[in-house]
Amino acid sequence: MRIIHPVANGTRTDHPTPGLPFVNDGRLPLDKPDAIEWTDRNQGDGLWGRTDRTRNGGWVAFTTEPKNPSFAWAVRHPPVHGRTVLLISSSSTIET
Repeated sequence: MRIIHPVANGTRTDHPTPGLPFVNDGRLPLDKPDAIEWTDRNQGDGLWGRTDRTRNGGWVAFTTEPKNPSFAWAVRHPPVHGRTVLLISSSSTIET
């Protein structure tokens, strides 16, 4: 199991993680999960994206940051609550 440790909140998050700075997430199409996935998927070596639907009717989407592929964006959007946008680092991911 992986534990993801975020390094920053996206500026358009509705639920910021306390203590983290905010970074510009303006390049992400936050209302279109499939578009988030395709932002960097197959766009170059080491770039990827993924979208999954959740059981409650929401979705999660992930994509690498092309300017620095050691970072990725994670977006969670449950149907009742607002979205969470986080920048994560591959070096901060821990296998458990």
